[in-house]
Amino acid sequence: MNRRASKIYLAVLLAVVGGWVVLRHEDVLQGIADAALPSILGACALYLGSHLFRMLRLLLLTLDDRHHAPPLMLAHALTAFPSSLLPFKIGELLRLASFYHVYGYRQKALAVWLMERFGDIAMLAIAISGFALLERDISGTPRSMLGLTVLGLFLGMFGLFSLSKLLHYIRQQLVLTGQRQRDLALLRISNIAIRLELDIRKSIVGRWAGFLLLSAFIWAMEIFAFSYFLGIFKYGDASLGQMFSNAFLSGLSLGGADFFNFFEMYRSCVLITLTLMMITFLFLPMRRRA
Repeated sequence: MNRRASKIYLAVLLAVVGGWVVLRHEDVLQGIADAALPSILGACALYLGSHLFRMLRLLLLTLDDRHHAPPLMLAHALTAFPSSLLPFKIGELLRLASFYHVYGYRQKALAVWLMERFGDIAMLAIAISGFALLERDISGTPRSMLGLTVLGLFLGMFGLFSLSKLLHYIRQQLVLTGQRQRDLALLRISNIAIRLELDIRKSIVGRWAGFLLLSAFIWAMEIFAFSYFLGIFKYGDASLGQMFSNAFLSGLSLGGADFFNFFEMYRSCVLITLTLMMITFLFLPMRRRA
């Protein structure tokens, strides 16, 4: 069933890639003609580098379960492009589903995904705060959404660990005195939460410095690529903080619609390149066996 689902997904993915290329190839060629090709390739290389660092971060988070690292990195590469097409970060559900597909137990997949999001939101908070200090005016930045997201993430992470401590006590009481069906359901829920906490700890223990450093590299390269594109397409006087937050945080093109069309187009080109590279890498062993 898993192999069949993988084949169906790859067929759909190739159809999506082919459809995008057919619909947007004229825009890509026009954009290349209107701008210096070396500059565009440099910006695209920076953005591609950020995704390679994302794959290294996944490797770091799975050092306690090394045999799952290669398929998890492959899952990232094969879901990055379709995820980018979905608005409002809905694509994260697709990435989480791919992690579930890799792991036989869902707590570990959810733990890795949560730590990824923790690193991204932490770096985004630092980036937006830096823009606010440097530019002094980012009134268009969805700061309220950023604040709520950061607050929710940190409360969620600390709440998870606090809840697990409480659940340890509750589980002991349920094992000793629980007799009703509701007690059994609470015992199962507590076991799931405790296993999730243990998987998070295993993914990050002793690796905090490397995890935060890779997260910083990821977002530094994405910011540099974004600002590079701003310069290429003559948006040098635009508010970097506002446009960056619109592009990466909210997923909405609230300003500079022409620029966002260009940026999304070239970002999609980079992700398609990553996708095709990984599909080629996936099928090379099959050809050698044949």
